[in-house]
Amino acid sequence: MGQLAGDRIIAPGDPNLQVITATGDWTRPAGLRGAWVRVVGAGGAGGGCTGAGSGQSEGGYGAGGGEAERFYLASELDATVPCVIGAGGTGVSAGTGNSGGTSSFDPASGPAISASGGTGGNQMTSTTGNGVANGGLGGLGVGGTLNITGAAGGKGRVLAGQPVLTAVGGAAAGGMGGGARSLTAAGTGLAGQPYGGGGGGAYGTTTNQTGGAGAPGVILILTVF
Repeated sequence: MGQLAGDRIIAPGDPNLQVITATGDWTRPAGLRGAWVRVVGAGGAGGGCTGAGSGQSEGGYGAGGGEAERFYLASELDATVPCVIGAGGTGVSAGTGNSGGTSSFDPASGPAISASGGTGGNQMTSTTGNGVANGGLGGLGVGGTLNITGAAGGKGRVLAGQPVLTAVGGAAAGGMGGGARSLTAAGTGLAGQPYGGGGGGAYGTTTNQTGGAGAPGVILILTVF
């Protein structure tokens, strides 16, 4: 018996999952009846931090990429379909992290879907006393039957004489955000996890540090024959 997709019946067959991690054209397989496509945007980078005059300095955390999902009939898919994979955001020394790139699936014969990248975490500019660096905002899914917003990044802090490092990077549907560094190991923030996780905030005590990179996006295509 066929499977119901929305208000349309799709005949049973052996599904095949394709994981697309590089920008290029997807080729429609022969005999395809339909495909469920899931697009995930890239994660934003964590924020950098200025070397603290006292206490511990932590940048804001990058946000996760958005997600869009949609079922396509074969008639909505061209022989080749352009696929764009968003690149993960890059960190900046003592600066706000860069946003992740947008991923998209854009058939000429059917509706396009896309997912924007998460934005980067803010830099920590405070060097003494108490301070907060906001995390990034999650990316958005557009055009899907299901659209999901990526998780926001956690806040970085500077607290004189107190432990910080309690936040995490924003998660996406395909991956987790970068966690906090060890209190004993100042340095670059931890990278977000594939796919679409936001990067961790940098942690510094006396020198400038760079936020962790966001994870790249991805496109998943589950084909039905």
